[in-house]
Amino acid sequence: MNFREEPEMEHLSIENLKTINAWLNTRYMKVILTVAHLDHDPTNNEDWNLKALCQLCHNRHDRKHRNLTMHLNKYRQQHKLFPQYEQQIFSKLQ
Repeated sequence: MNFREEPEMEHLSIENLKTINAWLNTRYMKVILTVAHLDHDPTNNEDWNLKALCQLCHNRHDRKHRNLTMHLNKYRQQHKLFPQYEQQIFSKLQ
């Protein structure tokens, strides 16, 4: 018996009861996949740089980069930096 199909209740062996129990406890959930750029560069669409991740894993992958970007943006606003110096500061934060 395939436990994705609704079990027939007339054959109640121990094995069928285990299958029925597995069927009743089965939960289905919808998972949305996203495409992550492994080097965090959205212009780099090489196959080696792309990975399909669920939303939670994608957020975990991007967490460090987002935090660095957030701090860089705060620093830039506080010190009114020019764009040519941003890359030097960003590389120091990594």
